[in-house]
Amino acid sequence: MTRIVVTGAAGQIGRRLMTDLEARGAAVVGLDLPGALPEGDERYLACDITDEARVRETFAALRDRY
Repeated sequence: MTRIVVTGAAGQIGRRLMTDLEARGAAVVGLDLPGALPEGDERYLACDITDEARVRETFAALRDRY
């Protein structure tokens, strides 16, 4: 299975991209700022991609998840 991470995923383009990739069979995780994420949707993770330490933590969590 293809695994894909989409940044800026809470916006219109990001959400559409996630939907299209999932329809093609990919496992998709969306990253965006904490205040932008849709509540209760486990496909999204809070991550400020300008914070290198946070990006490393997030990808470590993704490796554990998948």
